[in-house]
Amino acid sequence: MKKRGWAAAACALSLLLTCCAAPAPSGAESAPEAQATPEPQRQAFDLPFEMVSSPDLTSYGSGTAEGFYSVFSNEDGSRSLLYVDYASASQVYLCAQPNCEHNSESCPAWIAPFSGMVTVAAGEKELFLLCNGYGGGVRIERADLNGENRRELLSLPGGMMAENAVASNGGFLVISVQESVQNDDSVLQEHRLLAVDVNSGETRSIFSLREYLSGEEPEACSMKFLGVTREGFLVQASVQEKYDTTGTEEEVFQKMDDAFRTVIWQVPFDGAPPAELFTWGAEEGKGIACENAFFFVELQKDGSYALKKLDRGKESTLCPDLRALAPERDPETFRLADMVLRGGVENKLLLNLLTEAYTAENGNIEAFYGGFAVDMDTGETAPLPLTNHYSATTVPVQVLDAHGPKLLVFAEISETVDKAANALVHRRRMGLIDPQDYLNGRAEYQMIDSLRDF
Repeated sequence: MKKRGWAAAACALSLLLTCCAAPAPSGAESAPEAQATPEPQRQAFDLPFEMVSSPDLTSYGSGTAEGFYSVFSNEDGSRSLLYVDYASASQVYLCAQPNCEHNSESCPAWIAPFSGMVTVAAGEKELFLLCNGYGGGVRIERADLNGENRRELLSLPGGMMAENAVASNGGFLVISVQESVQNDDSVLQEHRLLAVDVNSGETRSIFSLREYLSGEEPEACSMKFLGVTREGFLVQASVQEKYDTTGTEEEVFQKMDDAFRTVIWQVPFDGAPPAELFTWGAEEGKGIACENAFFFVELQKDGSYALKKLDRGKESTLCPDLRALAPERDPETFRLADMVLRGGVENKLLLNLLTEAYTAENGNIEAFYGGFAVDMDTGETAPLPLTNHYSATTVPVQVLDAHGPKLLVFAEISETVDKAANALVHRRRMGLIDPQDYLNGRAEYQMIDSLRDF
């Protein structure tokens, strides 16, 4: 299933190099040897996994069938855990203590100040907090779903950072970590999937990117945890091989693009060795794991962009050319970045597509992203009429969580000018909507009674 490359992506490449070239934090150290189980000793996982924290960087929290958990920052550097109860359509602090001010360790909704990010991941029976220090270091805490009984599960060394993506099967969490390792005069980046026992806190490596990089040390590399399928975990590796920097600017960019590749790996649940599913050149393909399958957009030799599905080793084409969904655009102007896969609702894959971009009379560059629902089995495609408009951009209404009987969405997004900060301030209001109303464009929202908006 390997695909050869020919397209350019200087913009995406510069981002990759920025992410991979970060220096090691002061005092960085390797994870203990016990955390790096040799690959031949892989173990099978008994229960199926699901993502309890999305790989999407624009994720706002984690949901269950009963409600949605989010983390909000406070002015003093602390955080607060808030919960949207679907039954009452209301948002509350994750605290049942009467007269609590939610500003100290006595409150289960309060998270002490620290320099970093907090990701919340809600399983069926427990809540997990993934705390990532800006200077490195990862701490995972576990708690009851009501926020009570919070305690530390795991602490990883200062040279490590974790993605916000988290998978769980009730007995294990699986996270993706990057570790900065000093090697003589250089700093190497290790990228791994770690399985964390939720009872003991013990960890073991189930995939190490470095072990599967062929040839000499690359110029740069990064890894992203995409999610799970019926067979295993999916990871995406972005690799910039070394290249000759002599020649004209155009020639150097071409050499850089020719030396870039994206590789999709599947790490089987049954303990079998990882399998390389796809290899794409610059700007040739991207995808997401959704509903236990892999959906991806792939550049074809004729310049079209096909939407495809890989399920249990079988590849099928859902849409031969996504450019046909925006007939008003010049087909030659499409780029891979114009197509964004957003997840699934009721066996429909949600797709955002840049259908129009123009300069308005006020000088703003206006962009319009059309939303489309693609049947995951037949490929039948229908538009998503519900939209929000802000920052000179129109986008489909974003789904935050689909676990409950109704979808939790950003029903309204407004913007005002903060004169003191001289900046635009966005207010995102949440609402519940029936899945069929969402798919058919009926704005029948049940607004959330919110304490704090995003």
